[in-house]
Amino acid sequence: MSIDWVLRPSMLGTISPPAQLSGTWIGIPVNKNGFNYASAFYCLGSVINSSGVDATFYFKVQESDSSEATGTAWTDVINGALHLGSWDFDTLTLSTSVNSFVYSDNSTERLTDGNRKQYLRIHATSVGTLGWGPKCTAGFMLYGPIDTLYSNISSYVTGTQNSDVSVK
Repeated sequence: MSIDWVLRPSMLGTISPPAQLSGTWIGIPVNKNGFNYASAFYCLGSVINSSGVDATFYFKVQESDSSEATGTAWTDVINGALHLGSWDFDTLTLSTSVNSFVYSDNSTERLTDGNRKQYLRIHATSVGTLGWGPKCTAGFMLYGPIDTLYSNISSYVTGTQNSDVSVK
């Protein structure tokens, strides 16, 4: 059985405190070894009335050779092969006209360009005010396995109903 992709969360939970919102949120490290590409994603939202919203969120990807979640070994990805620069997302700005909201974004990068370190994480910062702490999910979908002994991306599956399935 081959695995062509894997989903690995980096950040889950409620961004708090509500009201004055200014801080940094750091995701857990994700080991990228064994894959050629990663698609970083986030989803931020609240279904509870969030009146009084005036907040800005900024999500980016950081990397390190260490699996330690904190410390100075983490740096922003600024030399992405596909982005030709920073691996980050558009700044998300919420205004007072928002009551309930859901926002999401994703961004893909090549991992085997010779520049990537072993571990990735999502790093988020925010500033402003918010009537209720939003929920946030962020992580990575790793795909394009490097080791063709376990998976061959160029394969395809053939077969008909009630017949054996073969991989070509």
